[in-house]
Amino acid sequence: MTHELTKRSGNVEKCPCCGSAVDPESYFCTACRNYFCYHCRARVLPAEETYQCVNMDCSYHGKMICGRCDPKQESEEPPVIYTEPEDGFWPLLLPVSLIGGAIAWWKAPINFWGALIVAAVVFALLSGLVIKLGGSVFGRTNQLEQKRTRIFHTCLQCRQEVRSSRAE
Repeated sequence: MTHELTKRSGNVEKCPCCGSAVDPESYFCTACRNYFCYHCRARVLPAEETYQCVNMDCSYHGKMICGRCDPKQESEEPPVIYTEPEDGFWPLLLPVSLIGGAIAWWKAPINFWGALIVAAVVFALLSGLVIKLGGSVFGRTNQLEQKRTRIFHTCLQCRQEVRSSRAE
C-alpha cells in the first residue's frame, strides 16, 4: 500500500516533456534529452538541485527527485562554543594611580611609602568603579555560544537521508 505522499503522478510510461515512450522507472528521456522528477514528473533544469536516495533496499534508490517534492528539513545541532579573551583596564588604572600617588607625594607632606599607599588606594577605588560599571580590571574570558541548525532532505519512500546533486 502506497502512502499518498509517495504516489507518483502522471503517466509514468510517457515523457512529461515530449510525450515519447520511456521506461516507467526512468527520469531521463532519450528522445528529447530532458531530465524530469521521478515522483511528480516535472522537468528538471540543469541548474536545479535534485536528490537521490542512497538506500539500496528502497524503491526510490538512485531516482532523481526535485526540490519541490522533497522539501528541506531542519534539525538542531549542538551549539559551537567559542572562548574569547577580554582585556582588563589595569593598563589604564596603573598609570592613573601612580600619577595620583606622585601628586600626593609632591603636594602633601608624606614620604615615598605614603605616596605608594595613596596610589594603591586610588587603584582600588578606580577598580571598584570599573567593576561596578561592568568592566574587568585584569581581564576575563567570555564564552560565546553559536546555535546551529542542519538542513537536510529525506527520501519520500524510506525516510532516510538522501544525496543532493545537480541535473546534468
